[in-house]
Amino acid sequence: MENTDLPNVSILISTKNRRGELKKAIDSIKDLDYPNYKLEIVVVEETDEPQKIDGVVYIPIPVKNRGYGYTRNVAVKNASNEILVFTDDDCMVAKDWLKEIVSPLIKDKGIVGVTGGVLVKNCTAIGYCENVLGFPNGGLMRIHNSKGNIVETQELSTCNCAYRREIFEKVGLFRTDTKYGGEDYEFAKRICRHYPCVFHPKAIVYHKPRGSLKKIFRWFVRRGINEWFLGKMKIHNIWKHILYNLRNSLVLK
Repeated sequence: MENTDLPNVSILISTKNRRGELKKAIDSIKDLDYPNYKLEIVVVEETDEPQKIDGVVYIPIPVKNRGYGYTRNVAVKNASNEILVFTDDDCMVAKDWLKEIVSPLIKDKGIVGVTGGVLVKNCTAIGYCENVLGFPNGGLMRIHNSKGNIVETQELSTCNCAYRREIFEKVGLFRTDTKYGGEDYEFAKRICRHYPCVFHPKAIVYHKPRGSLKKIFRWFVRRGINEWFLGKMKIHNIWKHILYNLRNSLVLK
């Protein structure tokens, strides 16, 4: 595809107290194989000590612990393009990532959202194992199960996903009442009730691994509690749901 055929894109990042990791994320975005004049980077930072970042639409907000749902909504409202792409401040993107993640949106106007594969690198055995277990966004197993194909999905993570702006106008913004995160999970479920989204295994980002069994377990617990909260599941089923999420990470497609 010629560069002139590529869409204008806004890449949105929410961050708090991770300047070192944020710099690595932005540097990898600036190194993308994508025309700079078609690319906008929007960073919303929760901080009481704002520091402008060159080449970025920088939006500082006071520290009030309002969560990533709130900061992502701020980013959406301040982005100027029709395709909104999300990644995390502790991720680094592959050089062809942006071209790959927008390709299904270009080829099929009916698709409203795309999520991609998430890998880890330069990590310990524990870090590799967590990627196999499905952290985050299905990890290595999800990529393997897709067999290289773009497949329909209802599981999209804001560490690696793209949406058409119009979908926010149709279904609303991210929820801001999710204490344990997961607003991206709920947003995707809301969209996929009515509109198709896909998983593209070649749209790769590299996520910083948790690196310890304690941190991995804590992540699964938080994810389980969050999905209980969002799904309004009965209280006695919380731990059943946490264990289900652990199992589900091994078979996520």
